[in-house]
Amino acid sequence: MAKKNDLLPVVGAWAFFAGLLISLVAGFVFPGQSWVPVTLGIIGVVVGLVNIADKETTTFLIAAIAFNVAASNLAAVAQNIAGASVGGYLHSVFAYAGVFVATAAAIIAIKTIYGIAKSA
Repeated sequence: MAKKNDLLPVVGAWAFFAGLLISLVAGFVFPGQSWVPVTLGIIGVVVGLVNIADKETTTFLIAAIAFNVAASNLAAVAQNIAGASVGGYLHSVFAYAGVFVATAAAIIAIKTIYGIAKSA
């Protein structure tokens, strides 16, 4: 039987892939729906709590910053794509993915700040 600690990385990995998949699918199927960012935020919290090890913190936070800058700019570009429907869908995909990654990054940042403050 698997231990609880053995399951956390599996749950975290599945949560990460679920967040990306939901961002992609919901961007085309449910653009502009208010429940999607809430759902992605909850999944982002799970990823932030269980999926990122201490040694991966800096790399993840740098990647999250780069991703969110890129995603927000790509969302802005997507809005201006000819064929408003395609651009609108792409905008939603990038915005939803940004919400997911930003939430995970916020949790990691809070954990890091707490760890620094605790050790000081």
